[in-house]
This record gives sequence, structure tokens and C-alpha cells, in this order.
Amino acid sequence: MTGSTASSLLYLHLAWYSSYFSPSFHYFNDWDEWMQMDKAGHLFTSCVLASKSSKLASLAGYTKPKAFVWGGIYSLSYMTGLEILDGFSEGWGFSWGDYTFDLLGIGLYAASFWLDTSKAFLFKFSFWPSIYAQYNPKLLGKSLPYQILKDYNGQTYWLTFRPAFLSGYFPRWLGISFGYGADGLVGGSFNPETIDGNSVPYFERKRQYFLSMDIVTSQIPVKNKILRAFLHSINIIKFPAPALEITSKKQFYWHWLYI
Repeated sequence: MTGSTASSLLYLHLAWYSSYFSPSFHYFNDWDEWMQMDKAGHLFTSCVLASKSSKLASLAGYTKPKAFVWGGIYSLSYMTGLEILDGFSEGWGFSWGDYTFDLLGIGLYAASFWLDTSKAFLFKFSFWPSIYAQYNPKLLGKSLPYQILKDYNGQTYWLTFRPAFLSGYFPRWLGISFGYGADGLVGGSFNPETIDGNSVPYFERKRQYFLSMDIVTSQIPVKNKILRAFLHSINIIKFPAPALEITSKKQFYWHWLYI
């Protein structure tokens, strides 16, 4: 746990903070930026981090209630640390909007625990590189590892529901997913016409809503312990599948395979 925490913080430092250090702590209102895709990321990260931390605590021998508390404390501490780093960043600052969604994510984790809905609903994530990072690599990432974190156009956040929770007629591994994404974002609240002296084509900014099928990999019946552990570890990744897309511009698209 300690090693993964240190590695992730180092990665975030290199991706976000190393070039933007500010000696003074300050606040920043970024609510109107990125069509709230960053807020979806905070919700997803805090909820999943709490859940995974709780499971690790259970494996370490903690009782279920103590593991639940540990998961919440760890997620809250980690996300608070990130917001403090934001507060010392020249390019932005401590965002109450981000922190609110951090708390909402932990709240959803708590609600899932007490209502016992974790077997019915899962938060998932998918990413595919977009064409927009090339126009603003400083904000959207110069290479794939950074684009996964910074290019909101390529990210999609999913809520997967397992029909087997309601009826044994459905396979345990089958899921129905509802996704949220955004497209056409070259800048935070608007797309600039030029970046570093280079012209930027016009792109229509829009929200995306998806309906898709999913495979809950943790429910695939396998006997091999290593393979079973691997399938559990990737269960936060949405499985590629056909999807119906509806945009905020009232456009409809069918994807034979959406990643």
C-alpha cells in the first residue's frame, strides 16, 4: 500500500505539479472547466480508492467494520493531500468543487457499504487517446501515460449495474453500463483559437452519455488463483463493447465497439 501510494504521488507530481509550484497556498474556482469531467474523476477516484483500500485491509486481517473505516480514512487522506498540492500549484489552486466530489465519492462508498449495493453497482473507467491532445499537449498530455490522466476527451466514467443482483436468470458476469464523457475540449472553459502561436481548428464542445454492455471480470468463474486475482484487479476497467451515444447537442451515434 505504501509503495503504491508513493508511486502514484510521484507520477502525479511529474504529470501535474513539477512545473507549477507556488510558495503560497491559494484557492481556485474551476467549476465551469472541462464540462465537469474532472469532477467525475474525483468522484470515481475517491470511491474506488476507498473500496480497494478497504478490501486490502480485510485481506490484512481487519474486521469488516474496521476495514470499512480504514478505507474511508485512507481515501480521504490521499485526496486531501492532492487538494493541498493543488493549493500550492501556480496554474490552479485548492478547489472546493473538487474536494466536494472527493467527499461525495467517499459518501457513495459508505452508502454502498451500509446498503450492501456493492454487488449490484460498480464504478468503472475507460480511455482511448483523442485527437485533441496534439493541439494542447501542455494541458492534455504529451504522451499516453499523461494523457490517460489529463485528456478528458479520451476518458469515460461508467456506472455498471449487474442484472444478476435482481434475478439469477442473468449471468453473474453480465453488466449494463451508463457512461459519461466529453468531446471537443482543447481548453478548460473554452477552446482557444491559437496555442503557442499555432492555430487550433474549431471543435464543437459537447457532453456525451452512453448506454453499453459490460463484463464484470471479477465474476468470471476461473479456478486459477493468479488469473482470478488479475480479473479482480482489472474490474474497474470498462470492457470494450457496443454502445449507444447521445450528446448534449441532441446527436445520436452507434458504436459497434466503444473503448
